[in-house]
Amino acid sequence: MIREDRVWVVDWGWPAQGAGWVDAAFMVIRLIGAGHTPQQAEQWAAGLDCWAGGTDEDRTAFACHVAGLWSMRAAQSDSLAAQNRAALARSYATWRLT
Repeated sequence: MIREDRVWVVDWGWPAQGAGWVDAAFMVIRLIGAGHTPQQAEQWAAGLDCWAGGTDEDRTAFACHVAGLWSMRAAQSDSLAAQNRAALARSYATWRLT
């Protein structure tokens, strides 16, 4: 959705209630997939008020959880898209852990 000076990204694929920073964390993974480094993607997220709601430990746990979940789904699928998402999530988790 777009308004004069703002853009909202809406993803209804997983409608759920959670910490406000989680949506930004999913966008970080998407930005990495678009060619940004993890550091650049997190710098973008740091410009959002919601990002401050999570700690570094929270973000690392999130990255590891998503990497594991998406890797499991990729292993159970022949989908190249699922394999690509899993690889992106693993690269983000690896960066968070180093």
